Amino acid sequence: MYHCSRTVSLVLLGILLAGAVQAQVPTLVREFEEYGQTVTVDNTKARFEIEVIDEFEDQPEQAQLARGLFKNFTDAHEAVQSAHGTLLPSVSLIYGKCKRFDDGVYAAVELAVEDGIGKLGLGKRELLWQLLTVVDAAQLKTNFGKQAAHLATSRIWGAFKNADIPVGAKPSRVVDSPAEDLSRKPISFYTWNLQLERIFRRDTALQHRYDMDEPAEVAAAALIAWVIETTPHLKREYEALNALYSRLTNKLTWARLSDMVAAAGSAAELETAANDKAKAMALAENLGTAGRKRFAVLPQSQAKETAAAHFGGMNEFIACVRDGTIDLRPTDDSGWYEYQQFALEPLLLTDTMPEGDKLELGEKYKRLLESQFKSVISQVRETHAKQLEMTMGMIPVSVTPHLAVEPIPTTYLRFAEAYDFLRTQLRERIGPEALQLHARDEGAVERQEPIDSELTDLQKLLIGAQLFSCRDIGLSPWPEEEWQTRDPGDAMQFAEEWLENWQDDPDMARDVRMMVPVSMGPNRFWCVVGVGLTKVKVSYVDPPAVTGATADFDDAEYWIPTERFVEVMGLKEPLNRDEFRALCDEHKSVEGVLEALKGEGGMITPIEDLEGNAPLPLPTGPAVILVALIGLLVIGLVVWRLGRGALGK
Repeated sequence: MYHCSRTVSLVLLGILLAGAVQAQVPTLVREFEEYGQTVTVDNTKARFEIEVIDEFEDQPEQAQLARGLFKNFTDAHEAVQSAHGTLLPSVSLIYGKCKRFDDGVYAAVELAVEDGIGKLGLGKRELLWQLLTVVDAAQLKTNFGKQAAHLATSRIWGAFKNADIPVGAKPSRVVDSPAEDLSRKPISFYTWNLQLERIFRRDTALQHRYDMDEPAEVAAAALIAWVIETTPHLKREYEALNALYSRLTNKLTWARLSDMVAAAGSAAELETAANDKAKAMALAENLGTAGRKRFAVLPQSQAKETAAAHFGGMNEFIACVRDGTIDLRPTDDSGWYEYQQFALEPLLLTDTMPEGDKLELGEKYKRLLESQFKSVISQVRETHAKQLEMTMGMIPVSVTPHLAVEPIPTTYLRFAEAYDFLRTQLRERIGPEALQLHARDEGAVERQEPIDSELTDLQKLLIGAQLFSCRDIGLSPWPEEEWQTRDPGDAMQFAEEWLENWQDDPDMARDVRMMVPVSMGPNRFWCVVGVGLTKVKVSYVDPPAVTGATADFDDAEYWIPTERFVEVMGLKEPLNRDEFRALCDEHKSVEGVLEALKGEGGMITPIEDLEGNAPLPLPTGPAVILVALIGLLVIGLVVWRLGRGALGK
C-alpha cells in the first residue's frame, strides 16, 4: 500500500467530523444489482487502460462534439448530454471550481490589506504613502543625494498618481511635469472593480526595479531602504507585507531589506550610499556578489517556470520537470503558488505516482494530461499575475471501469494541501480575522461565505475527489492504521453531492478564457482560449475480481472537458479578460483565435496535436514582410534576366 502523504493530517484539518466515531477505510468494492443478482466489483487487483478516441467514422455528432469549443464547463456538459454521452469530471473541471475561489480569496486579501487588517493594521496604501512622506522629508547632505531623493520620491508619487489613487498633497521634491508611468495594464481579477485596478497599477509601478548600474538609482534604492530600516513602524509593516506575499504567492526575488543592509554593512552606511556616488556603486557591487543586484519597493515573487519560459516556453518547462531539472516539490520557504504547481506534477509524471501502478495510459491520453497541465497552470498563474515575476445459472453481466473523476488522486490531494498551507499563512501573516473575510467575485463583490468556510468546502471536495479516484482504480489512499483517527466520510459525501450537481454551480459557468504574461524580451503570453472536449476510452488491462456473476469486461467511454492552451509571442501587451474574451467570441474556434492573434503581430508557438505532430508555424508580422521582399526580389531578377536575353537576341 502506498502512503500518499504523511501531511494528510494537515490536509484534513478542519474538514473532518468531530467526535469519537470509529473511522472506516473507504471500500474499494463497488456493488450493484442486475438481473436480480447482487454484483460486487473489487478493483484491488484491477489495472486500467485509458486512451483517447479520436476517430468517429459514421458518427458525425460525436465528431462535432470533439471539435467543439465552449466558454465554460456547464456549456460543455450540456453538449455531451445532448449527444447522450457520459461526461467524466476532469482535473480541469475540478480545478475550475477552485479557480473561482482562488481569484476571490486573493482579491479579498488585496482589498483588506490595502486598508489594513490584523497584523497589517496600517494598510498598504498608508504604508506606501508614509514611506513617500518620510523619503520626501529626508535631509540629504550632497547634490548627489538630493538627486537620489528626487528620483525616489518621484517614483513612488508617480505610482500613486498614475493609478489615480486619492492621496494627500504633492511632495515638495516632485516637479510639475507628468510622472513617468511604470505600471502594467490590469489583468486577471484586478479588472473586477476600480479599486483593484488601481492597486494593480500602483503595485506594478512599484515593482519596477532600480537600475543597479546607474549611481543615482542605486542611491535612490539605498535611501528607501534606509528610511524603512530606521523607521520602526514602517519596517514592521513593510516586512509583514513582504512576508504575506512571499507566502500568498511565493518567495520573493530581488534584494530584500535585509540584503540591502547586509550589502551596505549597516543602516548608517545605507544613508552614506544615498549621499555618495562611490559608496552607492560599492553597495551595488556587494549586492551583485550576493546575487541580489536588483531592488524594488515592492519585490515580486519567483516562479520556477520563468527561466524555462524565457528560453523555450511551456514545452521546455515541461521537459525540465520531466527530466528533473526543475523540481516542483515545495521547500520550507515556498508560497502557495509552488504548492499549487506541485499539485499539477502528476499530470506530467503519472507513471511515478501511486496511481501509476494502476493505470496504463495511452500516448494520446498522456498528451491530454499534458494539455491539462498547460491550461491549469496558466489559470493558477493568472491568479498570481500581479505578484509573479514574469471497470439459473449466473447471467453474464457487463463490467466496465467506473470513474467518478479523472483518476489523478495525487493532484487532488496536493491541491488540498496547498489550501491547508494557505489557511495557515493567512492566519499567521494577518491573523484569524483574515479567515473571516469574504473572497470576491466578478465586480469585486463579496461571495456569500467567509474564506474559512470556503476553504473547508474546497478541501472536502478535493479530499473526496482523491478518495473517489483511489477507490475507482483500487488504490488504497494511505496505510489503514492512519484511518483510526480520521473519518473521511464527510469529505466523500460532500464531493459526491457536488459531483452530482456541479453543472448547477455558478462558479462552473465562469468564463475560463484569459491571457497572462510570462516573460519579456521576447514578450511571451500563456492563453486559455476555451473549454474543449476529448473522448477517452477506459479499459481493463488487468481485470478486477468479480463475485456474484460471470463478468464480461467492456470498455467505458467518457468525454473529458479541458481548457485549450496556446502560447503567444510578440504582442506588445497582454489582453485583459474582457478584451481577450471579445476576441474569442468574434473568432469562435481555436484556429480563428490564433489567426486573429497573428493579425495583431503575435507569433504562435507550434501546438502539438494528440498524435504528437507539430504543424509548421506560419510566418507572421515582420516575417511576412521579409518573405514578401524576398519574393519581389526574385521576381525582379527573373524579369531582368529575361529582358537582357531579349536584347541579346
